Amino acid sequence: ALPDDARTVLVAAARQAVLRAAARGRVPALLQLSEALVAFDPQRAAPALVHTLRALRHQAVPVEAGRLVARAFQAGVARTDAALAIELALIELRAGRVEQGQRYIRDAARGGPHEEVLAGLARVGRLPELIPPVAATNHRTGAEQALFLLSRFATLAGQPVSVADVRVALREAGTASGPARTMKALRALGTPTACLVVDEAQLQQLLRLGLPVLLYRVMRVGPDYEEHLSLVRGIEPRANLLFVEDPDVRTVDWMPISVVRKSRVLVARDGLGAGIPRALLDGVPGREGRRVCQWLDLPPSEVGARIAAASPGASRTAAVPLYAGWALARAQLAGTPGLPAARPWLEAGVARSPTDGFESYALGQARLLAKEAQSALLA
Repeated sequence: ALPDDARTVLVAAARQAVLRAAARGRVPALLQLSEALVAFDPQRAAPALVHTLRALRHQAVPVEAGRLVARAFQAGVARTDAALAIELALIELRAGRVEQGQRYIRDAARGGPHEEVLAGLARVGRLPELIPPVAATNHRTGAEQALFLLSRFATLAGQPVSVADVRVALREAGTASGPARTMKALRALGTPTACLVVDEAQLQQLLRLGLPVLLYRVMRVGPDYEEHLSLVRGIEPRANLLFVEDPDVRTVDWMPISVVRKSRVLVARDGLGAGIPRALLDGVPGREGRRVCQWLDLPPSEVGARIAAASPGASRTAAVPLYAGWALARAQLAGTPGLPAARPWLEAGVARSPTDGFESYALGQARLLAKEAQSALLA
């Protein structure tokens, strides 16, 4: 038998091979790799199995997952894996097989990062027909993921554009990487936008008006924390869950609606429905959205002076202090001198509901910046 460290290396390589096959749309390779990994190490095969199931769904491939899943369970893949339970439950609930879908949910381990999604799905029967279909696509990450979703966003706003069109528009919009460049590129493509910080009710209002919404949230994707974007497509009100379009197979496409409180959104000003209500543009959502986007556009040398003029406890939302702390932490880690402390901002946001993936990042950064290195590693 192979030593455990050798098995760990081989499993990690197999997972990467699954992601490469998903990125290239190679369905036979996806299935073969997943089956091989299940046979080789069923105790650690669940993540690759989840990626495979999502990739098949994203590519709109009419492959029955039952055979692959049955073999996995027979080999010893844990039914308690929460991410796998969610994928299997979604397959069953979409098909109207409510009892089997709920069985997967009941068997899943609780208390982890997917707790709210599991609890939400436990409250629903068959998923509603009103959830719109997503565009078939291969696995995409990083810049390619963003380009794909920006093209989808503009298309849903009534300006059909390709990924190539978005790439050209971004190149012509400058070299900065902040929200201003994205908004300038979309405006050049015929889709003016606004950056907002909204709550659950305000997000539902935007969706009812038919306005495309891009959700940006800081979350862990792979080994790193980054600002990850998803295209919001609908809400399941019984479950309090958002349904999002995201070609990255490492992320689940349902999330608690409460995550919007610690996120920012980019909204098409016109879209195919009514425009953004003036009360949102001119009120707190618009003012705080503009503030957050301005902070993200600043060079590290200017972040401190701009944020120092505000107070961590003054904002009415959790997103503002968290984004301020994130901007300060990134500037400090980049070596910018003379910055105000990031910790009060991070802790002001962390103290507010809900608790999500941003919290471990925020607390870890606060402790790291306070030289509490050991605590940062454990956060």
